[in-house]
Amino acid sequence: MKPVTEPILCAAASAFDFGGPMVCDPHHYGEGHINDTFVVWRADHTKRFILQRINTDTFTDPAGLMENICGVTQLYGQRFRQRAATLAGNA
Repeated sequence: MKPVTEPILCAAASAFDFGGPMVCDPHHYGEGHINDTFVVWRADHTKRFILQRINTDTFTDPAGLMENICGVTQLYGQRFRQRAATLAGNA
């Protein structure tokens, strides 16, 4: 994969609403083995956000991967809400 520069990271981060101006750090955050992980701070340093770049050498269909993640998240969200409703009815 190509190295990540500050302009590339900031361009990717600009796709998200962080609630204010941000500061991008193009250095790796953590020690991941598959994906690249970076930290983005709000300019006032009150919050930090983690961005990950999917390794397309490993995950050759990133759109399909994200569809699977969304599907699993939705399924577990439904199950959680059903379980919460069941528990609330028994309280």
